[in-house]
Amino acid sequence: MNKLAMMCLMFALVSCGDDDDSAGSPDASADGGGNGGKDGSGGKHGSGGRGSTGGSGGKNGGNGTSGSGGGTSGNGTSGSGGGTDTDDAGTQAMATKCSAPVVGKNPGNACPSDDPVALKATLVKDGFDTPVFLASMPGDADHVLVVERAGHVKRLDLASGDVTEFLDVSDKSLPAGGNDEFGLLGLAVHPDFPDDPRIFINYVTDPDQTDSDMGWYGHTNVSSFEASVDGTSADPNSEMVLVNYGQPQSNHNGGMLAFGPDGCLFIGAGDGGNGNDEGTGHAPGGNGQSLDTPLAKILRIDVDDPSSAAPGNMTGGYKHIWDYGIRNPWRFSFDRGTGDLYIGDVGQGAVEEIDVEVKGDGKHNYGWPIGEGTKCRGGNDPSNCDLSGLTQPVDDYPHVMDQIDCVVGGYVYRGSKIASLKGWYVYGDNGPNGLIRTFVWDGEKRCKDTIDLSTRDGIHLDSDIVSFGEDGQGELYVMSHTGVYQLEAQ
Repeated sequence: MNKLAMMCLMFALVSCGDDDDSAGSPDASADGGGNGGKDGSGGKHGSGGRGSTGGSGGKNGGNGTSGSGGGTSGNGTSGSGGGTDTDDAGTQAMATKCSAPVVGKNPGNACPSDDPVALKATLVKDGFDTPVFLASMPGDADHVLVVERAGHVKRLDLASGDVTEFLDVSDKSLPAGGNDEFGLLGLAVHPDFPDDPRIFINYVTDPDQTDSDMGWYGHTNVSSFEASVDGTSADPNSEMVLVNYGQPQSNHNGGMLAFGPDGCLFIGAGDGGNGNDEGTGHAPGGNGQSLDTPLAKILRIDVDDPSSAAPGNMTGGYKHIWDYGIRNPWRFSFDRGTGDLYIGDVGQGAVEEIDVEVKGDGKHNYGWPIGEGTKCRGGNDPSNCDLSGLTQPVDDYPHVMDQIDCVVGGYVYRGSKIASLKGWYVYGDNGPNGLIRTFVWDGEKRCKDTIDLSTRDGIHLDSDIVSFGEDGQGELYVMSHTGVYQLEAQ
């Protein structure tokens, strides 16, 4: 493993380098869903991963049938949810049931005449065990959920700083350590909470029998859990595995979860690890360009019917694909105001990139492993490869040894406390310089040069940037290896 991989995220959460952890056979492993259970979802293999439970009939009437441990699904239909028009507060009204995508008519944001005011990062709470994400329950302005890679979700009281256990899945997720990217990696709350009191997590567990037979390293589970209606805890025994797939190496696991404005759950899946998207568990030409594997993709599922393709997904391959040609989408987000999708895709060792697409306009090929940023893989001149037909990033920047390591996708600011920041997309980099950058996308391009906020404003954390998050009011937070910080005006 080279120096770039060792450096990235310190704990190798989103490694950039040419990692080589190959073992086993080159066959791909991709389960179409987990065991049958409360929602009646099925699976291609039906094993569902450790911790899933079977059941008869589905509360929400999914259509799949499970393999081992599951019963037949219920007969209900998921129906279509609310629309995606902008409400009076300037935020998208999110659908509560997965529905066909509607392409946005007014993408992007108006180009501001002035730059945002100077910002600072204020420590909210430290002492966490490798926090990797932050989310909130809809309507709760006083608390956030902090995801710890070790398998815990903590509930943080923003006023008092009190921390309580919300969910413990440390017995299910593989322990993180060394240079792997295992553990609990992402979380999303159902947009209809508390009427639908489910939360969803993305974690890497032990390889199933198929993975083990091929010598693969782990298995990704995307699962739902029942939360209390007051949002204070979730039942660790209520797991239902919705989607699961193998991980041929120990890195590039993605891990992000977010509901889109169409009410569907989007999942970030890395290319499976290794360098150049080659080797064990990688399709000829790379997983990024293969439509037969969930790896190296943005996936999209109906959480009420995960055994079927969500309406509007790509066809002719793995049924849950929304976008492809992605290396490792550690963090992505939807603009609350427009519904546009912003993807931070971690580069290999030459270029880091931010991809942006209009709300509802998927099926993009972002180029990996052909290209890296706007260049050929490895930073080579575009004349050395064919980049035609590929969707190019909106923003990219060079990978600089010992300074810039791995892009960490962020959010378009939609809070109320920093008026001059509204409409600006804020993201970062995991390198030792603690880079925080911002730009405005006008629907076609960056309308101004990207601003380096960390240099301009002197923003510094106690360690490298690991992730960003939003609270219930759209205020932005940044996570280091132990602490949670809020971005505020100076």
